[in-house]
Amino acid sequence: MLVSSSKDKNSVIGDMSFYGVIQEIWKLNYNTFNVPVFKCDWVQNNGGVRIDELGYVLIDLNRVGHKSDSFILASQAKQVFYVEDPSDVRWSVVLTPPQRDFEDRYNEQRTW
Repeated sequence: MLVSSSKDKNSVIGDMSFYGVIQEIWKLNYNTFNVPVFKCDWVQNNGGVRIDELGYVLIDLNRVGHKSDSFILASQAKQVFYVEDPSDVRWSVVLTPPQRDFEDRYNEQRTW
């Protein structure tokens, strides 16, 4: 759910993506369990993110924002990588790596 403030009466259901670069990885130790968190430099959503005519997401890594919300849980992150746009070096294209399949070779039974 997207809201603009705690008093917002017109909330909207939808997804909002944030793009950034991990600067630090922390492991919070709570004695019985650990919680990995990432400290990130986030790209501003206004002016730092756009979609080109082919549907690719482009970001300007020089437009850093959201400095008061720099931490996320590792479970909230998705891996992407950035490729410099050859037509305009200020922008980078956001690409997602292919999904890797997990193959359980340890428990594999041979049927021969």
